[in-house]
Amino acid sequence: MPAVSSSPLSVPEQLTDASAGDDQIAIRRQRRNRAFANGLLGAMAGIVVGTHWVDDPGFATLLLRAGAEAGVVGGLADWFAVTALFRHPLGVPIPHTAIIPNSRDRIARTLGRFIERHFLTADVVLAKLRSIGVGHRFATWVALPSSADAIADTIVDALPYLIRSAGSPDLLNFAHRTLGEQLRQADFTPVLGRVLHALTVSGEADVVFDRAIQAAEKLLRENSGQIEKLVQERSRWWIPKAIDRRIAAALISGVIEVLHKLQEPEGDARLKFREAILDLIHTLQTSPEQREQINAAKNRLLEHPGIQAWLGSIWADLSE
Repeated sequence: MPAVSSSPLSVPEQLTDASAGDDQIAIRRQRRNRAFANGLLGAMAGIVVGTHWVDDPGFATLLLRAGAEAGVVGGLADWFAVTALFRHPLGVPIPHTAIIPNSRDRIARTLGRFIERHFLTADVVLAKLRSIGVGHRFATWVALPSSADAIADTIVDALPYLIRSAGSPDLLNFAHRTLGEQLRQADFTPVLGRVLHALTVSGEADVVFDRAIQAAEKLLRENSGQIEKLVQERSRWWIPKAIDRRIAAALISGVIEVLHKLQEPEGDARLKFREAILDLIHTLQTSPEQREQINAAKNRLLEHPGIQAWLGSIWADLSE
């Protein structure tokens, strides 16, 4: 039977197109192979029938007939064996046929245990997660110019609500001092470095790190059903849902295990996180290029129309 492609949701269109193209290639290959096999079987049957019309067959004719008969018998035997795996041959309910439909649950449990024991071990899953490079991908996304607009839009939407809800005189005085040219002339790089250093020394960076991990784990658990659904949609039609559920559960369990390892105070991940913070602080304090990039990003944010409108509204409120 041709493979049936299921279109996954919330994935890039190019991946869907590639999957559909692979399915079409597989369908064409299957049809070509089926036509070739049927042609060979028909040719063997034709040879058998044709040699019986020979009045006085010689040794070569008999040898050809015997080979053709063996081909017909072998072809029919292979057809019956393969067909019996998936359905009843010719629709006749012969015992011990339609093996896969009648034993799907048992086969799924067996395959699930095999995949879980040999392909979804903790080492394999953790190695795959490490190879994804989430931090590098996030840093690459942040470095894109288009990301600055998205971040600016988020800040524009959030900051007015925060200021109105806070109502702190100190916060208003800070906004007053840093309006306009003062913000553009200010060098945020040393300030950012000192803030990161203070967070690291006080341990607040670890607190933020732990809370981020806890939030990620909560989000993962709350969306386990969606993850299972995505796995099933990306899976082929012939893979039982029981295996899809095991794969989804193993992925979720593997990610949660990685998150738990990240929460170990003296674990390798936590030590690497602290080293990365220290390296970033050193870079902020010593790298002219980093200083220029941060200040350029700051100026781009200040030039955003939404930021300028917000600063103007604060100035108007303070003037009143």
